[in-house]
Amino acid sequence: MSTCPSIPMGRRAGTRRPRLIRLPCRPLVGLLLALLGLAAGPIGHPAAALADGTPVRVVLTYQNGLSTWGPADASGVMELVRAEGEARLTARGLPAAPGLSYVVWLTRDDQPGVVFRLGALHPQPDGTATLDELLPDPIPDRGWNLVLVTAESTPAPDRPGPRRTIVGRILPPTPFGPVPRELPNTGAGGTALPADMTAALVAAAGTLITLEQRRR
Repeated sequence: MSTCPSIPMGRRAGTRRPRLIRLPCRPLVGLLLALLGLAAGPIGHPAAALADGTPVRVVLTYQNGLSTWGPADASGVMELVRAEGEARLTARGLPAAPGLSYVVWLTRDDQPGVVFRLGALHPQPDGTATLDELLPDPIPDRGWNLVLVTAESTPAPDRPGPRRTIVGRILPPTPFGPVPRELPNTGAGGTALPADMTAALVAAAGTLITLEQRRR
C-alpha cells in the first residue's frame, strides 16, 4: 500500500526523536475525491446548473438608442434567477403619476418582438419602485439579453409600449465569478457542502497527490 511521508506524533519516553507514523495516501485521496463529488452534485449538467441556478445581477440605466422616455438619471439594479422564477428589481428616479405603471420585461436586442413580462414596479415611500416576483414556473429560456422597463397605462399589458425607460444588459454568468456560500442541492442525491469546505478539500487532495508523486 502506498503511504504518505512520515508525520511526527510526539516523542516516546527516553528518545530524542519524535515518534513517526506513516499514513496511506491513496485511500485518503480517494476519500477526499469522494467528498468533492458530493460538493459538485450530480455529473452530467454542470454548465446548465451554473447558468440556470446562479443569480444574475443586471444594472439598468437610461441608454441612448434604447431608452425613449423618462429622466436620464433614472437607474435600477435587478437580480434574476431563471430556474427559480425569481426576479427582484429596485429602481430610482422614475417619476410617479396617476394612471402610470412601470412594467418590467425580458427581451432580446436581435429579436425585440420576443418578450416576457415579469411584472409591474410598486412605488415605495422612499421614492424608489420595486419588483419582487416569485413566479410559479421557471422563466423560459429564450436567449434573453436585455431587461427593459416601460411606462404603461396598465400594469399588465400584452406587449411593451413605445415609452422605454431604463434598460439593462444581461451578461452570461462565468465559471470564474463569485462562488455562492453554499452549493445548491439539486435533489439528485447527496448533500451540498459549503464552498469553503470544498476549497479546503481541493487543496488537501492536491497536496496528497503531489506528495505521492514525489515519493515515486
